[in-house]
Amino acid sequence: MGLDIEYKMLVERALQSRYKVKSRNGYIRPLINEQLTINLGESIFGKEGSLFPILTTKKIFWKKAIAEFCWIFNGETNIDFLHKYGIKWWDEWANLDNEINYSYGHQVRSFNSRVDQIKYVERELEKEHSRRAHITLWNPSELPHQPLPCCYTGFDFYKFNGELHTVMNFRSSDIFLGLPYDIIVGAMFAYYFAHKQKLSLGKLHMSLSNAHLYVEHEEQARELLDRTGRYCKPKLIAKNWDGKLDPDDFEVTDYKSEPLIEAKMIC
Repeated sequence: MGLDIEYKMLVERALQSRYKVKSRNGYIRPLINEQLTINLGESIFGKEGSLFPILTTKKIFWKKAIAEFCWIFNGETNIDFLHKYGIKWWDEWANLDNEINYSYGHQVRSFNSRVDQIKYVERELEKEHSRRAHITLWNPSELPHQPLPCCYTGFDFYKFNGELHTVMNFRSSDIFLGLPYDIIVGAMFAYYFAHKQKLSLGKLHMSLSNAHLYVEHEEQARELLDRTGRYCKPKLIAKNWDGKLDPDDFEVTDYKSEPLIEAKMIC
Protein backbone atom coordinates (compact mmCIF):
# COMPACT_ATOMS: atom_id res chain seq x y z
CA MET A 1 0.00 0.00 0.00
CA GLY A 2 1.42 3.39 -0.97
CA LEU A 3 2.15 6.24 1.44
CA ASP A 4 -0.57 8.51 0.04
CA ILE A 5 -3.21 5.81 0.41
CA GLU A 6 -2.18 4.96 3.99
CA TYR A 7 -2.10 8.63 4.91
CA LYS A 8 -5.54 9.28 3.42
CA MET A 9 -6.95 6.32 5.36
CA LEU A 10 -5.51 7.80 8.57
CA VAL A 11 -7.04 11.21 7.80
CA GLU A 12 -10.41 9.60 7.09
CA ARG A 13 -10.35 7.67 10.37
CA ALA A 14 -9.65 10.91 12.22
CA LEU A 15 -12.54 12.69 10.51
CA GLN A 16 -14.82 9.82 11.50
CA SER A 17 -13.64 9.72 15.11
CA ARG A 18 -16.50 9.83 17.59
CA TYR A 19 -14.28 11.79 19.98
CA LYS A 20 -13.92 15.55 20.02
CA VAL A 21 -11.58 16.56 22.82
CA LYS A 22 -10.53 19.95 24.14
CA SER A 23 -6.73 19.86 24.31
CA ARG A 24 -4.03 22.29 25.40
CA ASN A 25 -4.28 24.25 22.17
CA GLY A 26 -7.75 23.64 20.77
CA TYR A 27 -10.24 20.94 19.90
CA ILE A 28 -8.94 17.76 18.29
CA ARG A 29 -10.26 14.49 16.92
CA PRO A 30 -7.85 11.94 18.43
CA LEU A 31 -6.92 8.42 17.40
CA ILE A 32 -5.01 6.11 19.74
CA ASN A 33 -2.27 3.65 18.72
CA GLU A 34 -2.21 4.27 14.98
CA GLN A 35 0.45 2.87 12.66
CA LEU A 36 1.93 3.81 9.30
CA THR A 37 4.33 1.45 7.54
CA ILE A 38 6.49 2.84 4.75
CA ASN A 39 8.71 0.77 2.49
CA LEU A 40 11.87 2.82 2.01
CA GLY A 41 13.02 0.73 -0.91
CA GLU A 42 16.43 -0.54 -1.86
CA SER A 43 20.03 0.46 -1.12
CA ILE A 44 20.91 4.16 -0.83
CA PHE A 45 24.21 3.77 -2.64
CA GLY A 46 23.13 4.09 -6.27
CA LYS A 47 23.96 7.30 -8.12
CA GLU A 48 20.33 7.61 -9.15
CA GLY A 49 19.32 7.97 -5.50
CA SER A 50 16.96 6.02 -3.25
CA LEU A 51 13.19 6.06 -3.00
CA PHE A 52 12.04 8.86 -0.70
CA PRO A 53 8.69 9.06 1.15
CA ILE A 54 6.90 12.34 0.37
CA LEU A 55 3.14 12.83 0.15
CA THR A 56 1.85 13.81 -3.28
CA THR A 57 -1.79 14.58 -2.38
CA LYS A 58 -0.57 18.02 -1.30
CA LYS A 59 2.66 19.92 -1.82
CA ILE A 60 5.31 19.20 0.81
CA PHE A 61 8.35 21.46 1.11
CA TRP A 62 10.82 18.61 1.43
CA LYS A 63 13.84 20.94 1.75
CA LYS A 64 12.42 22.32 5.00
CA ALA A 65 11.98 18.81 6.42
CA ILE A 66 15.56 17.89 5.52
CA ALA A 67 16.79 21.15 7.09
CA GLU A 68 14.92 20.28 10.28
CA PHE A 69 16.52 16.83 10.30
CA CYS A 70 19.99 18.38 9.91
CA TRP A 71 19.22 20.85 12.72
CA ILE A 72 18.37 17.96 15.04
CA PHE A 73 21.11 15.60 13.85
CA ASN A 74 23.79 18.26 14.30
CA GLY A 75 22.65 18.93 17.87
CA GLU A 76 21.50 22.48 17.10
CA THR A 77 19.08 24.28 19.40
CA ASN A 78 19.24 27.78 17.88
CA ILE A 79 16.56 28.56 15.31
CA ASP A 80 18.82 30.86 13.29
CA PHE A 81 19.84 27.69 11.44
CA LEU A 82 16.19 27.03 10.53
CA HIS A 83 15.56 30.60 9.43
CA LYS A 84 18.12 30.15 6.63
CA TYR A 85 15.68 27.68 5.08
CA GLY A 86 12.49 29.65 5.72
CA ILE A 87 11.38 27.58 8.70
CA LYS A 88 9.36 29.65 11.16
CA TRP A 89 7.21 27.07 12.91
CA TRP A 90 9.59 26.78 15.87
CA ASP A 91 9.74 30.53 16.54
CA GLU A 92 7.05 30.59 19.23
CA TRP A 93 9.10 28.30 21.47
CA ALA A 94 12.42 30.15 21.25
CA ASN A 95 13.78 32.53 23.88
CA LEU A 96 15.20 36.01 23.21
CA ASP A 97 18.48 34.43 22.08
CA ASN A 98 16.59 32.30 19.53
CA GLU A 99 17.38 29.19 21.56
CA ILE A 100 14.98 26.32 22.26
CA ASN A 101 16.66 24.88 25.30
CA TYR A 102 16.86 21.11 25.76
CA SER A 103 15.01 20.48 22.50
CA TYR A 104 15.42 17.66 19.97
CA GLY A 105 19.01 18.29 18.95
CA HIS A 106 20.18 18.51 22.55
CA GLN A 107 18.50 15.22 23.46
CA VAL A 108 19.92 13.41 20.42
CA ARG A 109 23.49 14.64 20.74
CA SER A 110 23.85 15.53 24.41
CA PHE A 111 21.31 13.61 26.47
CA ASN A 112 21.67 14.74 30.08
CA SER A 113 24.53 16.86 28.71
CA ARG A 114 26.78 13.84 28.25
CA VAL A 115 25.44 11.10 25.91
CA ASP A 116 25.74 11.32 22.12
CA GLN A 117 22.97 8.94 21.05
CA ILE A 118 23.99 8.91 17.36
CA LYS A 119 27.37 7.44 18.26
CA TYR A 120 25.69 5.04 20.69
CA VAL A 121 23.38 3.64 17.99
CA GLU A 122 26.28 3.34 15.55
CA ARG A 123 28.10 1.15 18.08
CA GLU A 124 25.02 -0.99 18.72
CA LEU A 125 24.41 -1.55 15.01
CA GLU A 126 27.92 -2.87 14.61
CA LYS A 127 26.82 -5.85 16.71
CA GLU A 128 25.19 -8.86 15.09
CA HIS A 129 21.58 -8.60 16.33
CA SER A 130 21.30 -5.84 18.91
CA ARG A 131 17.86 -4.92 20.24
CA ARG A 132 19.32 -1.89 22.03
CA ALA A 133 19.89 0.49 19.11
CA HIS A 134 17.49 3.03 20.56
CA ILE A 135 17.38 6.82 20.67
CA THR A 136 15.21 8.46 23.32
CA LEU A 137 14.08 12.07 23.20
CA TRP A 138 11.87 11.90 26.29
CA ASN A 139 13.92 13.11 29.24
CA PRO A 140 11.87 13.56 32.43
CA SER A 141 14.78 15.20 34.25
CA GLU A 142 14.80 18.08 31.72
CA LEU A 143 11.07 18.40 31.00
CA PRO A 144 10.66 21.39 33.37
CA HIS A 145 13.22 23.28 31.28
CA GLN A 146 11.75 22.44 27.86
CA PRO A 147 9.46 25.02 26.23
CA LEU A 148 7.82 22.15 24.31
CA PRO A 149 8.36 18.44 25.08
CA CYS A 150 9.37 16.39 22.06
CA CYS A 151 6.41 15.10 20.03
CA TYR A 152 8.26 12.07 18.71
CA THR A 153 9.98 10.44 21.62
CA GLY A 154 12.19 7.70 20.28
CA PHE A 155 13.63 5.58 17.48
CA ASP A 156 14.48 1.89 17.33
CA PHE A 157 16.80 0.49 14.66
CA TYR A 158 17.07 -3.21 13.77
CA LYS A 159 19.17 -4.94 11.13
CA PHE A 160 18.19 -8.27 9.58
CA ASN A 161 19.77 -9.97 6.57
CA GLY A 162 21.49 -6.81 5.42
CA GLU A 163 18.44 -4.57 5.85
CA LEU A 164 17.80 -1.77 8.34
CA HIS A 165 14.30 -1.43 9.79
CA THR A 166 13.28 1.64 11.77
CA VAL A 167 10.51 2.35 14.28
CA MET A 168 9.69 5.99 15.07
CA ASN A 169 7.57 6.46 18.20
CA PHE A 170 5.27 9.44 18.81
CA ARG A 171 3.52 10.47 22.00
CA SER A 172 1.65 13.11 19.94
CA SER A 173 1.26 13.60 16.19
CA ASP A 174 -0.45 16.46 14.34
CA ILE A 175 -1.82 14.49 11.40
CA PHE A 176 -2.42 17.24 8.88
CA LEU A 177 0.56 19.57 9.24
CA GLY A 178 3.25 17.88 11.31
CA LEU A 179 3.17 14.22 10.31
CA PRO A 180 4.07 14.60 6.59
CA TYR A 181 7.26 16.42 7.59
CA ASP A 182 8.04 14.03 10.45
CA ILE A 183 7.89 11.13 7.99
CA ILE A 184 10.76 12.74 6.09
CA VAL A 185 12.75 13.34 9.29
CA GLY A 186 12.31 9.69 10.29
CA ALA A 187 13.38 8.50 6.85
CA MET A 188 16.51 10.65 7.02
CA PHE A 189 17.55 9.02 10.31
CA ALA A 190 17.04 5.59 8.69
CA TYR A 191 19.05 6.57 5.62
CA TYR A 192 21.91 7.89 7.75
CA PHE A 193 22.34 4.68 9.76
CA ALA A 194 21.87 2.50 6.66
CA HIS A 195 24.68 4.43 4.98
CA LYS A 196 26.98 4.11 7.99
CA GLN A 197 26.39 0.37 8.30
CA LYS A 198 26.31 -0.29 4.53
CA LEU A 199 22.82 -1.73 4.81
CA SER A 200 19.87 -1.74 2.46
CA LEU A 201 16.79 0.13 3.56
CA GLY A 202 13.90 -1.86 4.98
CA LYS A 203 10.70 -0.39 6.40
CA LEU A 204 9.98 2.71 8.43
CA HIS A 205 7.25 2.08 10.99
CA MET A 206 5.53 5.15 12.45
CA SER A 207 3.93 4.33 15.81
CA LEU A 208 1.49 7.11 16.73
CA SER A 209 0.26 6.86 20.31
CA ASN A 210 -1.98 9.92 19.92
CA ALA A 211 -2.61 10.95 16.32
CA HIS A 212 -4.96 13.88 16.11
CA LEU A 213 -6.66 16.13 13.61
CA TYR A 214 -7.34 19.67 14.74
CA VAL A 215 -10.95 20.70 14.18
CA GLU A 216 -9.64 23.79 12.36
CA HIS A 217 -8.12 21.44 9.76
CA GLU A 218 -11.24 19.40 8.98
CA GLU A 219 -12.16 21.31 5.82
CA GLN A 220 -8.62 20.96 4.46
CA ALA A 221 -8.62 17.26 5.37
CA ARG A 222 -11.79 16.69 3.34
CA GLU A 223 -10.21 18.48 0.40
CA LEU A 224 -7.22 16.15 0.60
CA LEU A 225 -9.47 13.08 0.60
CA ASP A 226 -10.94 14.19 -2.72
CA ARG A 227 -7.51 14.10 -4.32
CA THR A 228 -5.86 11.10 -5.93
CA GLY A 229 -2.24 12.24 -5.68
CA ARG A 230 0.44 11.88 -8.33
CA TYR A 231 2.04 8.67 -9.44
CA CYS A 232 5.72 9.43 -9.01
CA LYS A 233 8.72 7.97 -7.26
CA PRO A 234 10.73 10.73 -5.55
CA LYS A 235 14.38 9.89 -4.97
CA LEU A 236 16.86 11.25 -2.46
CA ILE A 237 20.36 12.03 -3.72
CA ALA A 238 22.91 12.55 -0.94
CA LYS A 239 26.29 14.18 -1.55
CA ASN A 240 27.51 13.77 2.03
CA TRP A 241 26.61 11.78 5.16
CA ASP A 242 29.73 12.57 7.19
CA GLY A 243 30.35 15.09 9.97
CA LYS A 244 27.89 17.96 10.36
CA LEU A 245 25.14 17.62 7.81
CA ASP A 246 24.10 20.46 5.53
CA PRO A 247 20.64 20.57 3.89
CA ASP A 248 22.28 21.64 0.64
CA ASP A 249 24.05 18.28 0.50
CA PHE A 250 20.69 16.62 -0.25
CA GLU A 251 18.49 16.79 -3.31
CA VAL A 252 15.14 15.23 -4.15
CA THR A 253 14.33 14.41 -7.77
CA ASP A 254 11.18 13.20 -9.56
CA TYR A 255 8.79 14.73 -7.04
CA LYS A 256 5.42 15.89 -8.35
CA SER A 257 2.42 16.77 -6.20
CA GLU A 258 -1.04 18.23 -6.07
CA PRO A 259 -1.15 21.93 -5.03
CA LEU A 260 -0.45 23.15 -1.51
CA ILE A 261 -3.35 23.04 0.97
CA GLU A 262 -2.91 25.91 3.36
CA ALA A 263 -3.84 25.36 7.01
CA LYS A 264 -3.31 27.31 10.21
CA MET A 265 -0.31 26.28 12.30
CA ILE A 266 -1.52 25.43 15.81
CA CYS A 267 1.27 25.44 18.41
